[in-house]
Amino acid sequence: MRAIYCRMERFQALPVARVWPQAPDNPAPVEVTAAVVVYLALEEGDDTRQEALAEALVQAAGRLDPALPLVLHSFNHLTARPLKARPAARLYAHLAEAVQARRAAPVLATAFGWTHRLRLEDDGTPGSKGLLLVPAAGS
Repeated sequence: MRAIYCRMERFQALPVARVWPQAPDNPAPVEVTAAVVVYLALEEGDDTRQEALAEALVQAAGRLDPALPLVLHSFNHLTARPLKARPAARLYAHLAEAVQARRAAPVLATAFGWTHRLRLEDDGTPGSKGLLLVPAAGS
């Protein structure tokens, strides 16, 4: 898993176009103020280590502000080895649930299998961004 996380003052993801035929119909947009947004790329092999990935996401969000909502946004542009769509969709949904079970603040996820028009306002403070790499076992 590769991810970039940022503390945002505002974040909006409007679904624009379905890019995976099995993606849900008419997904809801995600719009929040004051949140930690994680641009998340799931990689080959990530589906075999779900709990380690969930814990890494909880730790990353906690470094910024554990009281803020967490938004997971699928962003496979971060990897050259993306997990195939069907297992990625299942893992993406599982991660949202597993992370929510580990923290009090809400966890939201943008629609997997859709491109989104993003509107965001980064808070710009020092330390408000980070890179999260969870290498595959044996890497």
